[in-house]
Order: sequence, then structure tokens, then C-alpha cells
Amino acid sequence: MIKEALPIKCLEAVILAIYLTRKCVELQRFAISFKSTQGENRYSHVVLGVCCRGRFGAVGLSRRSDLMFKPLKYNKLSELINDFLSAYSDHGHKVVKINISTAIPHTPQFLETINWKGLTFLPITRPDNRWISTVDEYAQIFCISPLTLPCNSFIRSYVTPLPKQGASLSTFQNNVSAVVKRSQSPLRPYWNAARREGAKKTLKRFQNNLPI
Repeated sequence: MIKEALPIKCLEAVILAIYLTRKCVELQRFAISFKSTQGENRYSHVVLGVCCRGRFGAVGLSRRSDLMFKPLKYNKLSELINDFLSAYSDHGHKVVKINISTAIPHTPQFLETINWKGLTFLPITRPDNRWISTVDEYAQIFCISPLTLPCNSFIRSYVTPLPKQGASLSTFQNNVSAVVKRSQSPLRPYWNAARREGAKKTLKRFQNNLPI
């Protein structure tokens, strides 16, 4: 496509954006795909969602200027998605399904297939915006992601405060238990698995008097 100077579509734009942002380690990246209808026609679109320091935005390519680039100004992922939904509505489209991928690692040797369906929801069947809380909780994975951050960094963000070297082991174990039990949502299996894995490694280092 590059040699022939052919135009690229939204999917190619997302793959290119993933490649160009691979060295931006502070930028958490995830794909957001939309399924929409207009009359009897069905459409698919995808953008690369990004998160940096608690702010969300998106990059991508579309014939519509309000369905691609979004600056890093949204405090919540749900606000970003609502902006896209408003744009779709302005163009006479009804969004019937939204998929949010899992976090995309920055490692250059990453060759695994992207999980495009980390979270799937149908906004037209979720009245009163009941999907917002689920989306915002899922977004925490991108702000502090066990897939892209070291184990210690992940645990430091959820065990507050970390014990000093002379602290009792029972205090630290109680903190770890609080971390494991904190999530009470449909995402609990994912959160529990990630937190247990990291918490166990940190607890083992604490027991062996190693730096945490």
C-alpha cells in the first residue's frame, strides 16, 4: 500500500498508530471498535484509544472529522465514548455494539494477536447509560495495566501504603487481601487474577527481605 500510495482505512490507521506509539511507554493504548447501522446498511469503524496520566483520547482515520482524532482531554473513558456516540448520532447512525480491546503492550517483540473484544457492550440495550460504570471500571486496566507495567508498579498503585522493611507481615497480608477483594464487578475474575499474581510476587519478596 505504501509503494502504490494507496489510501488506508481505519484498521490500517490503527495498526500504524500502534507502531508509531510503541516507544511512548507512558501512553496506554487500546482499540475501540464500533458497529453501527444506517437504515439497512451496517458499518464498522475502529480507532486507537489512548490514556496518559488519567486523561483519555483517541487517534484514527475516518471520512468524518469527529470520528477519528480526539485530544487527551477526557477524564473518563465513558466521556470519550459518549463523544463518539454523539458524533454517530449527528451523522444519522445508530451504534449497536462497541468493543474495547485489552491493553496493547509496548514490547517490540510482541507478536500475539490483539484481543479486540476485551469488553463488549450494546449501548442500545443498556438504557439510562448503565454501561458507563462498567466501562469506567474497565478503563482502570489501561491507566494501571498489569499487561504493560511491571508487577511492582502495579501493586504500588493498589496497596497503600506499602510496608516498610520493619513492618509486620500480618499488616502487609491484610493490605494484599484488601487489594484482592476490592473489585465487585463483572470484571472481578480479571482483576482478581491480575492482583493475586502481582500481590503474591510482592509478598514473597517481602518475606525474603528483598527490595519491593
